This record gives sequence, C-alpha cells and structure tokens, in this order.
Amino acid sequence: TMIVLTHDTSIQSTHSNLIFTDKTPEDIVSILEERGHKETVIIGGTLTASVFLKAGLVDELRLVIEPVLFSMGLPLLTNVDEDYKLTLSDVRKLNENTLEVQYRLKK
Repeated sequence: TMIVLTHDTSIQSTHSNLIFTDKTPEDIVSILEERGHKETVIIGGTLTASVFLKAGLVDELRLVIEPVLFSMGLPLLTNVDEDYKLTLSDVRKLNENTLEVQYRLKK
C-alpha cells in the first residue's frame, strides 16, 4: 500500500493500493496496520518527516549524503521543539561520492 500525504484530497486513484489523504500520521499508521503492514518507509520533505517524528512514529532515520554544498536549502525538520538522541547503526557507501548513514532513535 502506498499512501500519499497531501492537502489536495480531491485526487482519486484507480488503484486500491494507492491512497491520497490529509489524515494524521496516527491515522495513516492505522490504515496501514488494518491492511496488514508491520513496517513502513516514510519518504518526504521537511513537513512530512517532522509530523511523523513529533507523533513518535519514527524509530529509524536514513540520510543520504551527496558531495554538494548548497547556498540555500530547506531544514531537515520544522516546528520540532525537542531534541532527539540518535545512535549510529550503519554507514554504507552507495557510490564513489555518496554515503547513506542510518541512525536509530533512542527511546
């Protein structure tokens, strides 16, 4: 099942495994659990990552590091009022210049 978090709920899919919604992270997890999913991957921008993290629904964070420095960009999180402690669990070299670092959130 793929769920797209969007403000435009008028979008309809012809596929039963694709859902467009503006529901809360908790509601989205409930939908996935009802469909038999035990794990999920959240792919999104600053707002999506922030609302799932604040809801306590994130236990792992993967960051891909590319060798590019931007003059301006978006923050990783927004409207997050607390610090989160992380434990490094893996580092993988994806290609000659790119790394993926994997962290577990300390509970």
